[in-house]
Amino acid sequence: MKSVHIQLHPSLLFMDDSSQKKIFHYKIYDNFSLSYLLWTILAILTIIITRPVHCIIYYFHKNINQLG
Repeated sequence: MKSVHIQLHPSLLFMDDSSQKKIFHYKIYDNFSLSYLLWTILAILTIIITRPVHCIIYYFHKNINQLG
């Protein structure tokens, strides 16, 4: 599980292939619990941000269907 996280992160977070960033990155994500915490926070934020958008889209769809 830990090795999978370490392999996935560089491609997701750092588009820049500088060795400094990679070393910095591996040091941070070597601690699995920290990466797990960050992904959980990211997931929660994504849900909070996308929820209102879905509500707005649904609202507009409902109104357009009523008009049509």
